[in-house]
Amino acid sequence: MVVVEALKHGIPIDVLSKYLTWKDFEYTVQNILENLGYDTLIHQRLKFNGKTYEVDVVAFYGEIVLCIDCKHWKHGFKGKILQHIVENHLAKANILLKNIKKIGEKAGKKIVNKPKILPMIICLTETQPKIFNGVPVVPILKLKSFLEGFYGYLDQLRILKSG
Repeated sequence: MVVVEALKHGIPIDVLSKYLTWKDFEYTVQNILENLGYDTLIHQRLKFNGKTYEVDVVAFYGEIVLCIDCKHWKHGFKGKILQHIVENHLAKANILLKNIKKIGEKAGKKIVNKPKILPMIICLTETQPKIFNGVPVVPILKLKSFLEGFYGYLDQLRILKSG
């Protein structure tokens, strides 16, 4: 993938991301997660009550399952737009939780313990607030550092658990 090669040659992710298509952006997020040791699935379709939903990236690491919505918007978003995005994504995350065993099997993961689903939005640019309704909104440039440190503020995040 061209993006991976560009990163290897030192092009900063925030500069590179601005030139990606939305699809390349999702694959870049997937690649970052896999390099950090996550098992991933991309473009997961979920059916619930006659409707089909799609989660851009699902990432497994121990009992944590990231439910990611990638927003390839060159300009930030806030207010009612952000509220709408987060509400829709929380609905998808809850549907993912109901289907987690089946999705886990697709990734070759046997879901034994009760998984903890962390819904999150990954975007191109910095946005305010950084956590909206318990859902982190993380610019791609800060994804690695967020994933390395989010355990420190789990009490601020919306973690979905079964049962």
